[in-house]
Amino acid sequence: MKRLVFIFRFKEEANLFCRQVHHLEPSLSTKIYYRQKEKWYKVEWDSEKVSSQLSSISAGFIKIFADIRLPAITRNILKDEYHYTNQHEIAHIVPFVHSVWNHSENYMLHEGGRLSTILQRFISQQIMKERFMFYDEFVNHLIRKHYSFFVDIVGYAIDEWKREEEYQDFVHNLRNYIKRKRPKCKKVLVVADYQIQLFKPDGTRYLSGELKTLQNSENVYFFGFHPADKTLPSLISLVPEEIEIYAEHTENPIILSVMNLFQERVNVYPLKKFPFAGKKA
Repeated sequence: MKRLVFIFRFKEEANLFCRQVHHLEPSLSTKIYYRQKEKWYKVEWDSEKVSSQLSSISAGFIKIFADIRLPAITRNILKDEYHYTNQHEIAHIVPFVHSVWNHSENYMLHEGGRLSTILQRFISQQIMKERFMFYDEFVNHLIRKHYSFFVDIVGYAIDEWKREEEYQDFVHNLRNYIKRKRPKCKKVLVVADYQIQLFKPDGTRYLSGELKTLQNSENVYFFGFHPADKTLPSLISLVPEEIEIYAEHTENPIILSVMNLFQERVNVYPLKKFPFAGKKA
């Protein structure tokens, strides 16, 4: 009976591969055999038994490739193709590669969907053709065939890292500005419903004209806020001692920015706890 055999040089990769395959396909029981003379780890199945489970097996390969091999490949590409030498920068870019990898459909990487899906198809073809596969040889073949895609992935990761660095500088400058400014009010209530509204402690809603006048007097637009964002410029103009946020969810980017900038000044409550519900627009 034909066997489907995979050879791994490292026990960590063999273990992770078996766990991932078993997680995706519990009916495929796996066992690792250690060959002391060759110093390798062997995983094998009856080929007829796994012929219908190739997607789970290829997903196992993708998992160990992304978790274990991709960081090292990224570091090499950063040095060889993008000429990065600063280890601190390289260490910060590597996690962004995983983000691009997991959301490759959002980038101009390859026609036809997510790169991981395309690679799974390629892996399945190799498994059906080879039947006996050394993982190291497979990885080398994968990199040679798709090297330009990995270079592109790292390039997009660099762009994402730079944007994050710029955002962190932006946040740092705003936090320093907020710390230096004297508060213009004790408390502001922020209601995040179908729109974001600002209220005074007595339940009076801040009108758009009132906020615009305040923003112009403080000249906060030199920070480069998005024209559609009226909340952050208003709060930074007011610099309240305390901010109460009332929301069902806090995933709204503007609300997250408020929490990030004002930090310990912010308290979050469920939307239904807003004490002036009848005054919402």
